[in-house]
Amino acid sequence: MSGRNTPMRKSFAHLQNAAFVLVLSFAPPLAAQTTLYSFRGNAAFDRFGHDVSGAGDVNADGYDDIIVGAVFGHLGAAARGSASVLSGSNGAELYRFYGNSGQDYFGWSVSGAGDVDADGHDDVIVGAPGDAPNGAQSGSARVFSGYDGSVLYTFLGGHVGDFLGGAVAGAGDVNRDGHDDFLVGAQHDASNGSSAGTAWLYSGRDGSIIHRFVGEAAFEYLGSSVASAGDVDADGTLDIIVGAYAADFGGIEVGAAKVYSGRTGGILYRFFGTTEWGRYGKSVDGAGDVNADGFADLIVGHPDRGPGDVGGVDVFSGKEGELLYTYTGESPFDSMGWAVSGAGDVDQDGFDDFMFGVHDDEVDGLVDAGTARLHSGRNGARLYLFEGHIWGGYFGVSVCGAGDVNGDGFPDVVVGQDCDDFNGDCSGSAYVYSPKVLLPPSPGIANAVNDFVLHGGSPGAWIRFVYGFQEGITGVPGCPGLEVLIASPKVAGTAQADASGVATLSRLVPAGASGRTVLLQAVEGGNCTVSNRVSCTFP
Repeated sequence: MSGRNTPMRKSFAHLQNAAFVLVLSFAPPLAAQTTLYSFRGNAAFDRFGHDVSGAGDVNADGYDDIIVGAVFGHLGAAARGSASVLSGSNGAELYRFYGNSGQDYFGWSVSGAGDVDADGHDDVIVGAPGDAPNGAQSGSARVFSGYDGSVLYTFLGGHVGDFLGGAVAGAGDVNRDGHDDFLVGAQHDASNGSSAGTAWLYSGRDGSIIHRFVGEAAFEYLGSSVASAGDVDADGTLDIIVGAYAADFGGIEVGAAKVYSGRTGGILYRFFGTTEWGRYGKSVDGAGDVNADGFADLIVGHPDRGPGDVGGVDVFSGKEGELLYTYTGESPFDSMGWAVSGAGDVDQDGFDDFMFGVHDDEVDGLVDAGTARLHSGRNGARLYLFEGHIWGGYFGVSVCGAGDVNGDGFPDVVVGQDCDDFNGDCSGSAYVYSPKVLLPPSPGIANAVNDFVLHGGSPGAWIRFVYGFQEGITGVPGCPGLEVLIASPKVAGTAQADASGVATLSRLVPAGASGRTVLLQAVEGGNCTVSNRVSCTFP
């Protein structure tokens, strides 16, 4: 079971206005985001949300879109599978693609592919590892045009059980030819021994193979996860990260994640798990530039890290391969790290952030309700906690940075919950969130008027800015369960959000604040949400 510490629990109904305000240190309030969209599976056992991804701007309307897989979705055949591309601007379904036949598991993996054909519309890729073009579960993957939904490329597994399409991802323009490239994994490909696994990097220009990555030994399952790693070695070429969750290294099936050069195809790093049968590398992604050193960093999931399969997540530096952050699940069978993703610079502090799912987490006594967690690249602290509220719903089974879905200039995120029962048992769902972001005060100096700006508020809503000098947990009156993470907070003032959801409070920060560290959050009482917490030391 997971829980939150609850020190210094109070109400701030008594708070008075004060002479100045400040905020921005990052810790996890309960409801610190706006739900932009809630998408639901159509029928029982669709498992809509099994995988989710940002899709880029598919319809070229200036808003980033998303793609959601429903691995057992059907159209006249059980487990045919489907994938839906959904508009960021209004939530409308732009496309729905289906598998070719029953048991295809089309939508097992989905991803934005970038602009593969260089027509100004971002494209998408979908895996169908149960497809049988060359025997049962040989698998397939298809790339679809964002412009008209047509099939640009189809790739087929060559042998029974290859499971090609079990993982797919956009790779960016690796070979720098003006066309975005993409990745396909086949974890049971036997090119170098039974289930050694293979991953291919394909050219967006013509579908040819740029690089082929092969498992180094039998039963590694290389290609069980694939992702763009960003430019890890800062050589001007995007690199690749591939999971091999059954690799042996100092133990049976500890698992591995391997980082390959996009320029040469050679291995840059190998990271290994620490628990036998721990499935290290079950999920991998580029984390962006987490430590702001000019090198892209990496995130790896370890969902069966022991003891007790609590799970875990590791974040590594791209520059030297050292471990930057590590996280471990709180309770047995939490499965932390089943899904991981880079998230972009959500809190706008100059450091890219990252997220991961804990889909077997217990929430308020609901077993396997699940959570997703968004963490700061700057210091590793948790910025936001997203919670499922359905027993056995598996919220967080998939997570992904979604790009800027609502066009407010800030990154959004998408979370899958593939056993939501809204439209029948395990019909599934996916949620797109826009985190409320409180920016650091500007200009950030004492003895001057400072602006405190919140993004992501409800248009027209009144936002209360509160501050204090010690960490704590204080309940918000009228919002059961909502808390700010400041002890004895005081109200600095209120401001009304404009039509774009931006609220700005201008206050004089007195000279006496120089050298003091102040904590700040913003509260929107009308919908019972709070922002991230910020800490600032005024010079």
